[in-house]
Amino acid sequence: MNANKKRISPYVILISCAAALGGLLFGYDTAVISGAVGFLQIKFTLSSAQVGWVTSCILIGCALGVSIAGILSDLFGRKKILALSAVIFALSSLGAAFAGSYMILVIWRMLAGIGIVLTSLITPLYIAEMAPSNVRGKLVSVNQLAITIGIFIVYFVNAAIASNATQLWNVSTGWRWMMGVGVIPSLLFLIALIPAGESPRWLSQHGKSEAAYKVLQKVEISDEAAEKSLEEIQMSEEVVDDTKFRDLFNKTWLPVLIIGVLLALFQQFSGSNAIMYYAPEIFKGAGFGQSGAFMATVSIGVINMVITIVALGLVDKIGRKKLLGWGSFAMSCCLLVVYLLFQFVSLYMLLLA
Repeated sequence: MNANKKRISPYVILISCAAALGGLLFGYDTAVISGAVGFLQIKFTLSSAQVGWVTSCILIGCALGVSIAGILSDLFGRKKILALSAVIFALSSLGAAFAGSYMILVIWRMLAGIGIVLTSLITPLYIAEMAPSNVRGKLVSVNQLAITIGIFIVYFVNAAIASNATQLWNVSTGWRWMMGVGVIPSLLFLIALIPAGESPRWLSQHGKSEAAYKVLQKVEISDEAAEKSLEEIQMSEEVVDDTKFRDLFNKTWLPVLIIGVLLALFQQFSGSNAIMYYAPEIFKGAGFGQSGAFMATVSIGVINMVITIVALGLVDKIGRKKLLGWGSFAMSCCLLVVYLLFQFVSLYMLLLA
């Protein structure tokens, strides 16, 4: 019995990897602007404010997507919304690649933001509802790893495109290829979803118990385990939750709510995203040539991916709080070093002048 509990069906691995491609797209579309932004500034003669807007406008789409992601997944199912996100990613990649003006590019980037939110919210939910309980946490963590892999891939793609071409070609065409290559993982994501079934929990909630059981037969290692999982799903649906929204503000949950919101807020305000979005331009400002700047950016993607793997192995051993605390401290030190190095370079150049 213990051996059976540790087994994972090939179907579960397949659908988890398929769903995790959504995380890869999340990372790809988030970081693709890092290689293109310098060329876009020249192409469309953008001011500093416009550069910031074309970089961050994707977050407007994310904000819009948050308001509809849960509703759509409850109405139409997890799989259908993941497929929709793949289509959105493909369309936004093509639209951005062929954008003839700054504003058109912004619109397509906002659409990509909607796709990002759909995948970032639905992918872990879908994996969690499909995976057996004994491996659920491990398989959900695959999504986070896929995000960092997506960031690494886009850094590598950007470097491959920009490093082997002239500045003139990159300004006119190179950045379009950076945007357009996103169609490939989008189509792979869509194809990978074809053999995946719908979430058994969603099927059960919509009165499709027989269909839910058929999916669970593929997920679980035996028919008995599938029947037990279906019973547990149906029993959980019968539990009446009498909590209200105002309960979040009582003395028990308010401190937890404040801590959770502040953690998310300060994580975004830390400045780490600025490194991810502007890495090639930062390296160019530090004196790197075009090719060197892009290759140095690839190293960031590698480190990001490796540390994610290490963190996934440590999170259950040393605890969330310690890992978050030491991670925040290390990030603060690194950002301070970046600041001091740029101040040193500026002072050095001033003295030379």
